[in-house]
Amino acid sequence: MRLPFLFVFGLVAVCVAFTTPVVLAETPGDDVPELFSLRFVPETEPLAASDYQSLETVSGLEPLSAKRAVLYSLLLPGLGDYYAGYKTRATAFFMIDAGIWISYGVMKSQSSQREDAFQEMAVRYAGVSATGLSDEYYSTIGQYNTHRAYEAEFKKEHRIEIYPDIGYEAMEQHYIENRVTDFEEWVWQSNEHRQDFRELRSSSRLSDRRSGYMFALAAANRVIAALFSYHAVKTYNDGLEMQTGGYRLDFSPPSRDYATAVSLVRFF
Repeated sequence: MRLPFLFVFGLVAVCVAFTTPVVLAETPGDDVPELFSLRFVPETEPLAASDYQSLETVSGLEPLSAKRAVLYSLLLPGLGDYYAGYKTRATAFFMIDAGIWISYGVMKSQSSQREDAFQEMAVRYAGVSATGLSDEYYSTIGQYNTHRAYEAEFKKEHRIEIYPDIGYEAMEQHYIENRVTDFEEWVWQSNEHRQDFRELRSSSRLSDRRSGYMFALAAANRVIAALFSYHAVKTYNDGLEMQTGGYRLDFSPPSRDYATAVSLVRFF
């Protein structure tokens, strides 16, 4: 009779295990804690999916796709959160992304306008024949009041490069071959005009660099939005799983009498 009794006892134990969470916990109050013991705790009511997030974008209680949410967020920050039902957070991401691209457009426009302005200054106050010359040329004329000053400094610094042939003809040929791109003569009307030109050109370049930073911000915004949308979908799907049934490990103590606990909870 032992075999049927053991079989029935085992069957009862299995049924209890599938309907009641099993907790491994330390016994409190002893100076030396016991090893983990087997205890049973009553099952708590499962959380409804609506306790996590109500979804107007989904018909019925169907799981959402985390991959789709991440892809949406990478394409347009906030779209993945909107898909997961977090409309307020989605709106925030939409506004941040719009702000980034508006800032990009403003900075590029500022850079272009200031570039046109300093090139026109070179024509008006330095005698340059036209706009649209190389950036190297504009950098050079911002450092010297006249092309003669630039030529003298160039020949002084490059004398060692053509040594020992440092005659006039050799130096002149070296200067013509290696001077600044798009070279043409210039003479600034005053040193103040040249300084204003340099400041305007520096401001144009700064705006252009800052517009490039917007690409990095846009990329970071997409990564952050993707992480948030992934977490939102995972939270919803976990709540749905608990509502419709399944198993979950719970590491929270069932009461204050236990310091640590590991529970296998079945929801149905």
